[in-house]
Amino acid sequence: MLNQLRLTITQKDAIQIKDDQLLPTLTTGLYKIEKYFEDGTIEEVIIFKED
Repeated sequence: MLNQLRLTITQKDAIQIKDDQLLPTLTTGLYKIEKYFEDGTIEEVIIFKED
C-alpha cells in the first residue's frame, strides 16, 4: 500500500495570518504556520482542522 501526501504551500503576509477569518476558510487538513521575526527567531504553529 502506498501512502499519499498532498502538500500545498501558500505564502501569507502578517495581515493575512492575523485575520480572524483565516481558520474558518481553511479546508480540512494539517497546517503549519511559520512566523519569522527581525531578530532571527521563528515561531511555528501547527493546526489540525477537521470538518
